[in-house]
Amino acid sequence: MLAGAREGAGRPGPSRLAQAAGESAITEDPYEGLLREARARLAETFPPHELEDPSTETQAKAEELLRRMAEAAVQGWTSRGIPLMEPPEALVARLLDDIFGWGPISPYLATETVEEIILNGPDQVWIIDAEKGKYLAPVRFRSAREVVNLVNRALARTGRRLDRKNPRADGRLRDGSRLHAVMEPLVDNVPVAVTIRRHRMVARTLEDLVGLGTLTPAAAAFLRECVLGRLNLVVTGGTASGKTNTLNALCSLLPKAERVITIEDTPELKIPVDDWVALVTRPADEEGTKEVTMADLVREALRMRPDRIITGEARGAEIVDILMAANTGHDGQMLTVHSNGVLDVVSRLTTMYLLGKELSLNAIRRQIADAFQVVVYIERVFLAGRPRRFVRQIAEILPSRFMEGDTVAVNILFEDRGQGLAPTGNFPQVLPEEIRRRSGRALDLKIFR
Repeated sequence: MLAGAREGAGRPGPSRLAQAAGESAITEDPYEGLLREARARLAETFPPHELEDPSTETQAKAEELLRRMAEAAVQGWTSRGIPLMEPPEALVARLLDDIFGWGPISPYLATETVEEIILNGPDQVWIIDAEKGKYLAPVRFRSAREVVNLVNRALARTGRRLDRKNPRADGRLRDGSRLHAVMEPLVDNVPVAVTIRRHRMVARTLEDLVGLGTLTPAAAAFLRECVLGRLNLVVTGGTASGKTNTLNALCSLLPKAERVITIEDTPELKIPVDDWVALVTRPADEEGTKEVTMADLVREALRMRPDRIITGEARGAEIVDILMAANTGHDGQMLTVHSNGVLDVVSRLTTMYLLGKELSLNAIRRQIADAFQVVVYIERVFLAGRPRRFVRQIAEILPSRFMEGDTVAVNILFEDRGQGLAPTGNFPQVLPEEIRRRSGRALDLKIFR
């Protein structure tokens, strides 16, 4: 085995390491000594890149090495009268978690209801739980270096690192959770600050959203017709309001035969079609690798013969290319945008457009009015201390011919006025004809009664 092959070359074997761990146990936690020796042994055995982003084979070899060390350590501790903390198998699992996993926060990453994990240095771990709210977890890291190592393991596949030369980083965990980290000198009161936003797929279909109370059956029926009718649709709301979950639920309606191109910074969308290509942005690095932006990917998507382009979240200049695509026959687009309501969407899109191209306000808003047909506004509210997500408004955006000056006309079809989402009494003015023209389907107006 790998461990046996290394013991004869002048390096200390597991028995010697166990003895050292036992001798140091008088002054420190025995596990700390074992962990330190295990890290040193693995560093001798594997190159750094294999430890940062281990393959299945590397993990299997490391596990065998750690098992031999744990068994020897337990024997050493027992012979010296040191109380046994855990059986060897539990020690191996703990070592693997600390070296290759997420250490103290692993149980929270495995908890379905946890939405965010916030690390303020090694000593403060805040948890935001969908059921329990926000609380300070009774765990801590051994040092700030442990926190930085956690971040760098998450970044390993991207070729980026968090260090004093590169004191900020964005990445994602293998489950799709987003990770943001900053360290000294960009942060002053703690050595490193990390925010992990979990990607919780709590709703995969519109029926799931109805079951959660996020949507009403009538609103869900309308959105189904919008998607199948190939309208261009914007899902909007604030941070952590459930935009991505709602977009995923809408994507569950896509016809299986369509070719779908998704564009994201962090892959979160799951498209249940066979012909799906997921494009992901890439940051620039110190080695001269060129940045690939959302705008670049929109242009790439247009060359890939898409039936639909789904943009995970539009934040900046890419909206210029999205609007151009929507206004040149690329129907059925869907995207998410941060905003504070249906009426705020137009202002937000206008601001984003100006980040990429100078144009008159009237010209930009005419493009917006002609590009998108439906806006869904979702909001996070707290009920009895627990966060809940509700669709608060669904509106029709009327074409530019309905504009008065620079004002885009918005027709609110469903609204929550304190009694739940319900039809406002307004009937869609242009959507039935648009759906018929784009897909041949007929919109049932009984939905709005």
